[in-house]
Amino acid sequence: MAPSFAKMQNVKAQREMGTRISEVSVEFTNQSRDYSEASMKIESTASASELHKNDEAEAGLEIRKNQFSKVMALENELHQKLSRIKKMKENLGEQLSAIKANISAIEANNSSIKANISSIKVIISDLQSEKNISC
Repeated sequence: MAPSFAKMQNVKAQREMGTRISEVSVEFTNQSRDYSEASMKIESTASASELHKNDEAEAGLEIRKNQFSKVMALENELHQKLSRIKKMKENLGEQLSAIKANISAIEANNSSIKANISSIKVIISDLQSEKNISC
């Protein structure tokens, strides 16, 4: 029962990690593209009427830069979560190993108990046989 729970937790953690990484990747790509487009727009402006547009583009670029910083912070957070998930996975693996060792010990004890019971039955049978012979 416990091994399947540990496996389910690992699978769940891996799915969540994959989803988060995909989200960050998409957002990073979008932000990078927008950042590049805004940069090219600023460089291509020349005339006085274009300077106004250039100022707007710079403002947009600043917004994109801030958004990019947020995405990078999110990526950092996801890396931290990934590290925690990996540590959880290691801990679950250790717990699973301990459970398997306990199961093996219990099985060995059961075998030993069964052997002892068999020995006791033989002794009782022998004692009863001796008692019947004596009577």
